[in-house]
Amino acid sequence: MNFNTEQFISEESGAVTVDWVVLTAALVGLGLAVMGVVSTGVQDVSGDIQGQLESDAIMRVAFTTDVTDALTSSEVSGLTAAFANMSNEQLQSAWEGAAQEYVEAATALDGIVTAGSSADWNDPATTVSYAGVDYASESEYNSAVSSYQTISDQATQRYGMHQNEGTERGYEFQAPTQQVATGG
Repeated sequence: MNFNTEQFISEESGAVTVDWVVLTAALVGLGLAVMGVVSTGVQDVSGDIQGQLESDAIMRVAFTTDVTDALTSSEVSGLTAAFANMSNEQLQSAWEGAAQEYVEAATALDGIVTAGSSADWNDPATTVSYAGVDYASESEYNSAVSSYQTISDQATQRYGMHQNEGTERGYEFQAPTQQVATGG
């Protein structure tokens, strides 16, 4: 077996493999360099996220809003902060108040919708009266219904937040008085 040095040097069949090894090593080096530069910033951000997730407030705000999202974020945060300072007895009382508000708002919404259900807005003489207010046009009436709907949505969300707080604490609310439960 003769080894020819000139033939070995002029041979090109393994050159592609060498090129790929060099390119791969360069890419790995570039990746390590980018990781070294970015890792400090990522650690700072991940620490901030960890702090927020470990704080009780973000979880309460994220999971105590109702589907209506009728309350502003500051109202939700205010209720959440108030819950932290309440005993179970105070929470029970606040829950009953929220239940009463919920029943009253739902009753009022139902009342105005019922009052206008048979209105013929094509008749210019049509007027819908509810709670001592006369609505002489469909747009006035619809605006009032929209306001009652917003009030009802807000009451529903506040009630739900109280309910969720009790559940989170493992507190079982005592049934509200019959007056609250029936709305009358």
